[in-house]
Amino acid sequence: MSNILTFPRMLPASNIGELHNISFGNGRARPRANMHTFVFRSYDLIVASSEADLIRDVRRDTRKAATKLNGIRQQILRDREHAAARDDQLTRAEAKLSAALAAVQSVRSAEG
Repeated sequence: MSNILTFPRMLPASNIGELHNISFGNGRARPRANMHTFVFRSYDLIVASSEADLIRDVRRDTRKAATKLNGIRQQILRDREHAAARDDQLTRAEAKLSAALAAVQSVRSAEG
């Protein structure tokens, strides 16, 4: 986890335009994509944002919002599968360890 970078939110989303224009020597401006062109809000920012801000962002790029929602749903399923597998593993380990402890205690009580 130490190799994951998080970037602080520098400007409120309402101040960030979807495209920035840059000028090339010929005097014509060409649109350049910024990070809002490529990504939708992070999970933390979705939870922390107001309903109005989130609706504005979804309206701005419905495709990205739908892709993010699909990713969230897939992650929920993966997390549930992982939790179920972990629960099964822990339950089996608990049963085996409990049986081993009971066996040792019965041997000790028979010896003593």
